[in-house]
This record gives sequence, C-alpha cells and structure tokens, in this order.
Amino acid sequence: MVYIYESHMGWYYWLEEEAQNTYCDSCGDSDFLLGYANNAKETVNLIKTKSHFADRYYVKDIKRFAKSIPYHPDP
Repeated sequence: MVYIYESHMGWYYWLEEEAQNTYCDSCGDSDFLLGYANNAKETVNLIKTKSHFADRYYVKDIKRFAKSIPYHPDP
C-alpha cells in the first residue's frame, strides 16, 4: 500500500507512510493526500476522482506515474 499525494506545485508523488506534515515553508501552501492505493489501477482512479489537476494531464502520463510505483502487498 502507498499513499498518493498531489503536490501543491502541480504533480503527484507517493510515500510508503502517511506524511505528518506537507506544509511548504516557502509559499505557505501544502500538499493534498488523495488516499492510498494497492496497485496502479487504484492510483489512476484516485487521481481521476480526487485530484484538482487531473484534467491538466494526459491519462497516459498519469498511468505511467501509477505504473512506476513499487507497490507492496499489505502484511
């Protein structure tokens, strides 16, 4: 399982643990937790349904991002 975030700078990233603080000291904005995913399909769905920026990117780029994540099964 990985946590999928939308960066306040306009793209996405993932973490293996939920971030405690996504506040930016430079601009005062923060990143947005979209949710968690166990595979690429769930990641694409999260981005399509919860992202503020999904309509600005090509679906193939979102899928490429989702496929690049090394998903680990839950213990």
